[in-house]
Amino acid sequence: MAAEMMILNELADASIDEDLLLDYEDDGEFHLIAAIVTFMKRDLQRVVGFYEAVVPSYSIDEFRSHFRMTKNTFEVLTQELAATGIIPTGNRFGRRPIPLQKQILAFIWYMSNMEVIRSVSDRFNVTLSSLERIIKRVSRAVINIKQDYLKWPRGIHVKIYMLL
Repeated sequence: MAAEMMILNELADASIDEDLLLDYEDDGEFHLIAAIVTFMKRDLQRVVGFYEAVVPSYSIDEFRSHFRMTKNTFEVLTQELAATGIIPTGNRFGRRPIPLQKQILAFIWYMSNMEVIRSVSDRFNVTLSSLERIIKRVSRAVINIKQDYLKWPRGIHVKIYMLL
């Protein structure tokens, strides 16, 4: 077990030369190294501090133009979505949880702007898989509260809208 940990530490600290990997192919160790390299965490370049520093510094107009809502509306929406209990605020695993406001802002940014999921992931400094989960969870929470905010016309109002 100690040998495997030493290999993992060495792989994490050094870049692997392809010629070196080919030397191990005959011994069968190539498969072990290939498996380890596959599951190593990649160091991706992301925007650091966007949620923590840039978003709070937005003026009222900048916030509204980027997120298509006011800060007060965002606060109310955050409270409503938190009350559904669909969006987790903790983490079952050892990693730090993504703050609820960051999850909701990332979702709103994705829905409000014409950006691909990869760039939103970079902007909010979350992994692609985390952002995909965020989008699914916040979407479910929004759908859960839709009956409080979306009202279909009934009775005489339907006839009026049909004439327009």
